[in-house]
Amino acid sequence: MKKIILVTISFLISYSIVSAQKKECGTMEYLENLKSQDPKLEDKMLKNEQAMQNWIKTHASSKSTKTTIITIPVVVHVVYNNSTENISTAQILSAIEIINKDYRRLNADTSATPSVFAALGADCGIEFCLATTDPNGNSTTGITRTATSQTSFSAGTYTGVIYSDDGVKYTSQGGIDAWNTSQYLNIWVCDINSYNGYATFPGSPASSDGVVVDFTRFGNFTAGSTSFMIRTASHEIGHWLNLNHTWGENWLTTSNCGDDFCNDTPTESAATYGCGTFPYNAFNACNSGPNGEMYMNFMDYTDCRNIFTQDQKTRMIAAINLFRPAFLNTVCQAGLVYGCTDPLACNYSPLANVNVDCNYTTCAGCMDEAAYSYDPLATISDSASCLYCDLSAATGVVDASSASALDGSVDLSVEGWNCITSASMASNLAAYSTGSTGIMFNMINTFGNPLTITGISQGSYGNYFGTATSYNIYYYPGSYVPQIGNANGWVTLASNAGGIVPSGGTPTVPVYSGAIPMTAVTIPAGATYGFYLGLNGTLTYSIAAGTAGVTPWGSNGALTITVGHSSSFPIVVNTPRAPLIQVHYEIQPWNSITYEWSNGATTEDLTGVAPGTYSVTATDCNGCSASATVEVGVISGLSEESLNTVFVHPNPANDMLFFSKTAETAEVLDLHGRIVKTTVNANNVDVNYLAAGAYSIRLTIKETVTVHRFVKE
Repeated sequence: MKKIILVTISFLISYSIVSAQKKECGTMEYLENLKSQDPKLEDKMLKNEQAMQNWIKTHASSKSTKTTIITIPVVVHVVYNNSTENISTAQILSAIEIINKDYRRLNADTSATPSVFAALGADCGIEFCLATTDPNGNSTTGITRTATSQTSFSAGTYTGVIYSDDGVKYTSQGGIDAWNTSQYLNIWVCDINSYNGYATFPGSPASSDGVVVDFTRFGNFTAGSTSFMIRTASHEIGHWLNLNHTWGENWLTTSNCGDDFCNDTPTESAATYGCGTFPYNAFNACNSGPNGEMYMNFMDYTDCRNIFTQDQKTRMIAAINLFRPAFLNTVCQAGLVYGCTDPLACNYSPLANVNVDCNYTTCAGCMDEAAYSYDPLATISDSASCLYCDLSAATGVVDASSASALDGSVDLSVEGWNCITSASMASNLAAYSTGSTGIMFNMINTFGNPLTITGISQGSYGNYFGTATSYNIYYYPGSYVPQIGNANGWVTLASNAGGIVPSGGTPTVPVYSGAIPMTAVTIPAGATYGFYLGLNGTLTYSIAAGTAGVTPWGSNGALTITVGHSSSFPIVVNTPRAPLIQVHYEIQPWNSITYEWSNGATTEDLTGVAPGTYSVTATDCNGCSASATVEVGVISGLSEESLNTVFVHPNPANDMLFFSKTAETAEVLDLHGRIVKTTVNANNVDVNYLAAGAYSIRLTIKETVTVHRFVKE
């Protein structure tokens, strides 16, 4: 019996209405229609089933021990009558991601599987990727797009039930012909009247072999802040791999306790709609027992499908070996980034290596030519993206050769520059890798400027790959080692964040997931921060040598990653372990500003120059510039007595720096002229907290400014 659930969200109301008008799956009706056209098909299907049972019996050892991932190239044929039906590449990619998660049991909603059924859940070891080579050997995105005059694809009836006429699978009927069905999984996405999807079983005609999904049921849909993962494709691919509905083979939704040939799926009396509550339909006419029916199985009809079982996995592996053996030897190319590769398009992506969806008309960006972030390709104004120059320069004369000398050096301070450089660094590899639920390690900023961590990617190679797509990331502002076992003070950067780890790679050239979405965190110059990367699934790490939290595992002069501990947060016990990750970060490099002095110098400061007037223009990486002029040998407003008596000591300084006169303001500047500390009405400043290096102090005494260099030990 159908269960109708009323939902107040407007999107769900409209979505439910559309779904109610369409039957979830038309596969069995479609099969009956094929049988009516081919009297021999019934016998062929029976022989296929007997071959399946024999294979399963003779390959018992491969049921649960197979570790090789089977990869299936997919071509998605989008057949559309209007722009709404012509779904975006992003929509298609979201569908592939959902299917992969479902077949690897990496879907986040596995936590919703009742525990008695969760123990039966299977990582099917099957992955899907968009094809990169077409049947003619040419490069492809794995997506075809065909405009059609057909408003929908359905016609005829079978015993009163509407079935598809398969027109979408043939160019002559307004669709598009299949690619070689023994080499590709063909998925047609179109408007299917009366169905959400249907598929062919192994043994069906080769010209029509594949899956058809309605354009409203393919991928991840978002309405407001709510996201909907549509599982129709996962269901139909199950049929393509010879799975039956959980209530059996009957093309009706009531089965009279039919058999799906899987011992670990409780016998069902009928299809389930909406989302049941465990235990659902316990002790029904089919004697499913106290746990009831497995309503959350992908081969049922509910909105909360989340599990394939071990027996279902075995059937699918058997089907590939017997009926679709070419897929035992196909591979998915790693490292693909889909996006627009045309620099003339307004959505050009320099990281993309597969060209899709270039946009030349509707891109938002800064349209103010006065901004240095002006985008000449923007067609829609986005004022928030406009960035303007705010560079300023100031100079001071320091280090005269004597109190009365007119020579000296010029100290230039530049403020307001915004030159961020993105970079990444991968940690090392070891000869042996394994997995963990999480790993804790330190990151040390060795750059000398603040460094902002913007993302972390999970790495893999060979059979050593992380299988999780749900990550938690925490950081602690200091070394993690004293915090082991203590959750206090840790800050959450990511919670259940997604990321797919590709398979493939080698020990020398691993592959990485995209950056796991996280809140950025800035590590001060010279500081050590602890990090924890944890997840549902396994995380690739290396067994390493050294001292956890101290020994470098990867370093590039700006950032150092240490070996650490592995296990669950915050109690990590295995040591030393090292993460196989790629860290993404942003820095302001020292060479982001160029200098042009009137005497031809290109350094930031001038040293030991003769008396005279000097001017400088400083230009940052954005093209912003600022100028300043300084007179060496003329110090306006400063008497000879002041010159003789204003000095700073000790130099070098360790904790306190003193000056001989009380200053209205004393400003400590780093080498880039940025103010790092200000003191008012004092004759000393605490510099104990500063990192070792060269600094300047700018003193304002009776409206006169002097700048003095000092060294912090």
